[in-house]
Amino acid sequence: MGQSENRGTLFVARAASIDTYRSFMSGLHIEVIDGKKMVIATDGRRLHIAPYNEELEPTESCYATTKVLKARCEYQDKPTEGMFPNWQRVIPTEFTGDLISVVIPPRKDAFFSKAVYIIMRAMDAENYVNLNYIEDLGSFKWEWTMQISKNALLFTCGDYRAIIATMKM
Repeated sequence: MGQSENRGTLFVARAASIDTYRSFMSGLHIEVIDGKKMVIATDGRRLHIAPYNEELEPTESCYATTKVLKARCEYQDKPTEGMFPNWQRVIPTEFTGDLISVVIPPRKDAFFSKAVYIIMRAMDAENYVNLNYIEDLGSFKWEWTMQISKNALLFTCGDYRAIIATMKM
């Protein structure tokens, strides 16, 4: 059993699937992208990516997360069975609209609702986004754009990425 207190690993672990039927998406996928080791996780509605400097090695599968707490995540040190999905295929290649900067504070902060308001106001009236997914972006200064045709939001903060699918009302 491994554990991490690394900010990037914690951020990514929050996007791992908790669906027992999707064990191939239940944890941290490590991959080398453009010469950098990155950690990736998805639950099918959102995807998080961050740089990774810890001990797990790249694999075609993922390392199942067993517990994700506020300041620590725990994971298996052996990869799960099954292939991690081709996550790059689902990311829209072109995002339209203005680049908007927003700092998302923790949910208990009074300014959280202001950040959510900025995001929701930029979206059309037919779409919404799960507030728990926005909360997981807290404490980073994000620049984001919306892909209208694919119904996705792309948030970037340096090498950190979050792609969140919007939902229809």
